[in-house]
Amino acid sequence: MSSKIEKIKSFGEVRHGDEWQNYLELGLSEDDVPALLKIIEDTHNDWSALHAWRALGQIKSPRAIEPLLKQFSELSYDDWAIPELSVVMGMIGEEAIEPLVRYMNDKRYKEFARVMAMDGLAEIVIHHPDTRQRVLDKYKQYISKPDKKADSLNGLLIGRLIDLKAKEMIDDIALLFETADVDLVINGDLEDVEIELGLRDKRDTPKPDYLALEEKKNIESLLENLDTLENLDEPNEFEQIDDMLLAYGGDDSVLSSSELDGFFAAILCAPSLIKPSQWMQAIWGGKEMPEFDSIELVQKQMNLFMWHYNQVIYGLQSGEFEPLFLEYQVEGKTFPVLDDWCEGFWRGYKLWISPDYKDDKLLQELLELVIPFAVEDGEKLKEIMTDSILRDYMDSIPLKVNQLYKQNDRRYKQEQTFIREQPKVGRNDPCPCGSGKKYKKCCLH
Repeated sequence: MSSKIEKIKSFGEVRHGDEWQNYLELGLSEDDVPALLKIIEDTHNDWSALHAWRALGQIKSPRAIEPLLKQFSELSYDDWAIPELSVVMGMIGEEAIEPLVRYMNDKRYKEFARVMAMDGLAEIVIHHPDTRQRVLDKYKQYISKPDKKADSLNGLLIGRLIDLKAKEMIDDIALLFETADVDLVINGDLEDVEIELGLRDKRDTPKPDYLALEEKKNIESLLENLDTLENLDEPNEFEQIDDMLLAYGGDDSVLSSSELDGFFAAILCAPSLIKPSQWMQAIWGGKEMPEFDSIELVQKQMNLFMWHYNQVIYGLQSGEFEPLFLEYQVEGKTFPVLDDWCEGFWRGYKLWISPDYKDDKLLQELLELVIPFAVEDGEKLKEIMTDSILRDYMDSIPLKVNQLYKQNDRRYKQEQTFIREQPKVGRNDPCPCGSGKKYKKCCLH
């Protein structure tokens, strides 16, 4: 192995915002392309892979196009690869246009891998302005026959057209909004896009709460497809959730499926949207997600949690939600255990607690039922409860939860406008939810 390649492999960590170093100073040339590609293939998300793809961009070798495209799906979860591989394609230039177009249009690939290809086309325009019309024509061809279900791809494509100040594409953008699913959280609706492009000064209609609309759309989609979901053995699923929480949780995290049930009930009863990125962190104690042993386990925990979340949604939407209370047996008698569920509800309620709701009679009635089992100050009241009173609580809690959901769901649907309280977040900026990931790979995704 040449000393140049050894040097590339020795380069260490890179910080966001640092300028790319000039790898050509090492004497790299077209002859080194195979060795640089091998670094990427062998190491994937190692720092040496990042230095290798940056070097390939500076060499501008068309030979790197197809091998790098093969890495897109593998690296479509990588916070560095998502923005940088598109830049590398932009540096390589015009010869990458047709391969990127084919990749972007191929529905067999992961959506965010296709986003990387779409971004690569825009980067080619940025690095080679003379390709602008050719790339816009390719975007126009996609919009004429879009992937109607690829809402992130469609939304991010519109964002790229805004970046390129493509006013001449406004009719095509309007067509994309009309004919395909577009994630409105990314750029807003057509009026917002027209404002961004300088085609109008202000909106003619009130600005909707796009985040709420997207969440509502996702929930409706889940409910519509409940009948087509794989039949699951509920006791087994709850056992797997318990095992997952106990294996990876800590003192501050949710530790049982009963507690998780109460937590989901609380966040779904909130009068406004609580984002998944927010409640997912709260499950693990408000901290970073635990270090899972494999990507498969990460996906498994997401699938299990979303399955449980959907069960709670279904119960609340139908008005027949029943809390997952635990039970224990003594001498043949069964006794309910409300503590775990109520602790979970209290945990979820604290995500939206506000003085604005202190006069909400229904909420206060429910909290009076929950608090004895959820906080230390309630222990004395719980100690003097008879079995009869305990069962009254167990019967009253689901009634109040269903009523609160119905009340706040109605209030939620009546909200018509949304005022942005924070500056707009760029797609490659750190996500404001605090996850540490880029916005485009977290709450924007």
